[in-house]
Amino acid sequence: MDLYVYQAATTSRAVLAFCDAANIDVTLKDVDLMKGEHRQPPFTTLNPNGLVPVLVDDGFVLTEASAILRYLANKTRSPLYPDDLRARARVDELVAWFEANFYKDFGFSYVYPKLMPHHARGSDEATKRTVEWGYEKSKSWLSVLDRHFLSRGRWLVGDELTIADFFGASIVSLGELVAFDLDAYPNVRRWYEAVTKHPSWVRINAPFVAFVSAMTRAARGDRMSLALSMRRGERPTTQRVIPHKQLDQTPSAQIYQKLVARFLALPGTSTGPSLVSTPGAHALFLREDVPCNHDAFFGGREFAHVHPASDGSFHMILSEADCAEVRARGWGELHPHAEAGRIQRTAVMIYAPRDDDEIATVLAIARAALAYASTPTTGK
Repeated sequence: MDLYVYQAATTSRAVLAFCDAANIDVTLKDVDLMKGEHRQPPFTTLNPNGLVPVLVDDGFVLTEASAILRYLANKTRSPLYPDDLRARARVDELVAWFEANFYKDFGFSYVYPKLMPHHARGSDEATKRTVEWGYEKSKSWLSVLDRHFLSRGRWLVGDELTIADFFGASIVSLGELVAFDLDAYPNVRRWYEAVTKHPSWVRINAPFVAFVSAMTRAARGDRMSLALSMRRGERPTTQRVIPHKQLDQTPSAQIYQKLVARFLALPGTSTGPSLVSTPGAHALFLREDVPCNHDAFFGGREFAHVHPASDGSFHMILSEADCAEVRARGWGELHPHAEAGRIQRTAVMIYAPRDDDEIATVLAIARAALAYASTPTTGK
């Protein structure tokens, strides 16, 4: 099955989280909304609405996230869409409530017009009135969610997680883009925090984290994100135990030598054997005379290293925003020890470059790791 998504998009994330939680094997097809790929062929031949997500299952094309969730849940007989008639009706009720009521006012009348020019309402005054109206309506819906639906148990439908929770949380998460305060809705906050801590949600939500971070930086006038393009092709196969290494798509000898020479020449660094990695790995250390971020090192002042030529992958520690963007754009993955909490949670493997263009991208990521390591930690 092919699943066409933009991985930071609202309802795409609901479907992705469910697929992860239910161990449903889908082939992801990225549709870059920022480049307008959803508005042109070949995507519009699948969905003339120009919207993601879209599922293609052996020639059967299905649009609309809520329909895709139900279809996949039925196909796999997932317990996240219960068989009991009334329990299933409750799930359907909540999905419909979010789709027809809350999303319409919170997303399309409040958040989107506030942030996106193509959702403006003809004039600044009309847009302002729409946003104000959407804000008031959203507060009313949230009160219903808080006092009615979420008064019946831990999750939206009692004490069991369902597809409704992933779908609803994806829409509530839009509030992160505008710093919407949920404190007035304690049950909503409790439920939303529970969903966002679910392992499947954490795994798929990196693109949205990067997007929120980029919006926050722009609002503050800070530098934007790395602005990485999507990495071409399938992700390489990796060994998810120690040593964490790349098993295929490894670089040619010429590419590896060129990259290592440039990597080891980054300013403000010293080089040597890695203190923590596999034998033969080349490491970069922040020089002792350079102010540092004490949270950016594997050991000593080692902030990055590259594995030997048989592997060619890089390992480094990034800021949260850069880590999220690297993962979202397909350039790397979290280190297993980071997932287990044994090392910094933003320690990543960067996949080995395959050509000169990818060398430039990997070096840009390495420079971001250097910038993170050389940003002084206050109070230390």
